Amino acid sequence: MRSNFSSLADTHVILAEMYRLFKEDGKARDEYTAALQLGIPLLGPHVEKLRAGIDFFKIDGELLRVDQIRALCRDRVGSIPWSAWSPNEVQEGTVLRDGGSIFSD
Repeated sequence: MRSNFSSLADTHVILAEMYRLFKEDGKARDEYTAALQLGIPLLGPHVEKLRAGIDFFKIDGELLRVDQIRALCRDRVGSIPWSAWSPNEVQEGTVLRDGGSIFSD
């Protein structure tokens, strides 16, 4: 996976999760850091896992986008797979997605 998609943050988050499962925390931390250096993961679940890695390893740093990841986890619509989609508008008491296309106006 790394050989074909090494420029995607998602790849490094997946590898970090694998290393955590195998109790290789040093390698896991390195992969989370690599993901942060590359940017924000494309898929929402990977953003959440990256945030968990940030918290677990206490990764901090302005250059590593830690604050952006925390804000994204706080503000993103959790029911969609993409990390960066947001509705055009939000009205209190309405459903963000009612089964139709999320891209229609």
